[in-house]
Amino acid sequence: MFCRKIGLVLITLLTFAAVSPAQENDAEFYSGTVTITNIDIEIDGKTSERAVLRELLISEGKEFRSAARLLDVVDTRASILKSRRLFREFTWSIEFPSPDEAEITIRIVDSFTLLPRPMFKYSSSTGFLVGAKVEYFNAFGTLTDQTLEAYWSQQEIKGSLIVENIAIGMTHLGLGYEQFY
Repeated sequence: MFCRKIGLVLITLLTFAAVSPAQENDAEFYSGTVTITNIDIEIDGKTSERAVLRELLISEGKEFRSAARLLDVVDTRASILKSRRLFREFTWSIEFPSPDEAEITIRIVDSFTLLPRPMFKYSSSTGFLVGAKVEYFNAFGTLTDQTLEAYWSQQEIKGSLIVENIAIGMTHLGLGYEQFY
């Protein structure tokens, strides 16, 4: 009985070891600096290659202290992009043709990200408000998000414009503007 349990544990461990991705094994094997020699990006939609490279913090010729560090940076930044739900499909892979070179392949299929909708509100100070809200995620393929709102009532007109996820290095900024009449 005890031997059977040990056998099951060993089979399970070997199965998980055999299923692990090759790029992680390659990353552990190559411990020296790694330079990105080629980035192949295929985009089906409006997103610009420049915006994707900026968000992933990679460029051709950029050097990383190890293959594991390169994998960690790309995986973390790609996860952040995927979580924003801007794409129907987002896949990437890294190949190591030699111990000090990396080639990255990225495939993106954009989704429809322009969302217009009517808005209705009631305020005790201004009464019934009628308006519209237009949200444009990944505006013009730049990976920034823009929101335009306008409300009308008998007493006031309110408009606002918000631009978010403006990437400056690793920092993302947001700007907003409101106007009352």
